Amino acid sequence: MCFVVKNLIAMKKVDNCLYKFGCMFHSQWQTPATKLLKLSLLENHETTTVRSSQFFSKFVFSEKESALDLPACVSLDDELLICGGSNSRNCYSYHLGKREYKLVCSYPNDATLGGHTVVLCPPRSSTEDTFTLISFGVSSLKHKPLQMEYESVWNERKSTTASTRNEWTPIMDTTNEANGQSSINLQGCRGVVSGLHNDLLFVTRYPNKIDVLSMQTWTPLKRVQNNTVPLSITNTLEFHCFVSIGCNEFLLVSQNNCISIRFNQQQNKFSYDFWPLSPFSLCWIYSYVLFQSQLLIFGGWNFVDDNILNVIFTLDISRKFWSRSLSHLPLLLYRNTAIADSTLSSVHLIGGRNSDFDNQANHFVVHAKDLTGVILFF
Repeated sequence: MCFVVKNLIAMKKVDNCLYKFGCMFHSQWQTPATKLLKLSLLENHETTTVRSSQFFSKFVFSEKESALDLPACVSLDDELLICGGSNSRNCYSYHLGKREYKLVCSYPNDATLGGHTVVLCPPRSSTEDTFTLISFGVSSLKHKPLQMEYESVWNERKSTTASTRNEWTPIMDTTNEANGQSSINLQGCRGVVSGLHNDLLFVTRYPNKIDVLSMQTWTPLKRVQNNTVPLSITNTLEFHCFVSIGCNEFLLVSQNNCISIRFNQQQNKFSYDFWPLSPFSLCWIYSYVLFQSQLLIFGGWNFVDDNILNVIFTLDISRKFWSRSLSHLPLLLYRNTAIADSTLSSVHLIGGRNSDFDNQANHFVVHAKDLTGVILFF
């Protein structure tokens, strides 16, 4: 790996100065001298830098017929659970140590997938040998949310007390009740667990709403105030980024909007803070993962130029600072899922489609330090 360290340091110094004056996020605020300095550094850097995807290790997930489009994934202990996609109802477990896959189960035949979300419920006790998963989010709510009591398929001492373990079973349809509608669009919605007792599910969905549900009763909180996200006029919530950055604090990225969200649980009220605009305003259906204080955005589809991307963007949450990685994806990729392992040492990119719109059976792994340590500052 060959990088011009001096240039990177110089680039960083320039942007640190811009940061102090509040100018680094908007190039039109920079002086001509600053622009020329940065351009010179970048041109010199481009000619001597290995811009590659060499950090990524590749695994073939399964046979071609098991390539996954829009998969939903969760991380737990030494496993990654891969829960179906728009073209497959199969759910798999990937063992991080063994580097092997096992079939867990399949979604019911009438389940509608693709743009769905799977969340891991907090354990009720430290002695439990199962994990509760909730799956929701389809183009319409003809099908109820599903629940699975997952027991590791790698556990040689499987329990025989519960016959419904490792199976998806319906739970009550609370989202319809929350909105008083018989059918709403949950395709591409996002879900995050938070709350003072880690018992609330926050769901962001089309067109610009946040729903809050109790994970104990699966009923919506009543009289939630200000639950309409203040997006730009042409923006909607669908296949967006939504992560937790603290108790009842969230970060939402959709097109060019980057919004910090807080929920006052005593008042049942949301508040919003606008962060610097994202640099990929025309990008959609990308994958993302939160790694410590860094939000990583991978690939996506430029819906204006109709092309697929291989770029990697980073948001430093503590500084509200957008940057672009000098590394790039091994291929043009979108409609995949990014997930960090439980130790936060590596990021896994699973499934998706390439520039030929072919579903991918690939599983890429990269050490997070290789992504966050090499960046191109704006």
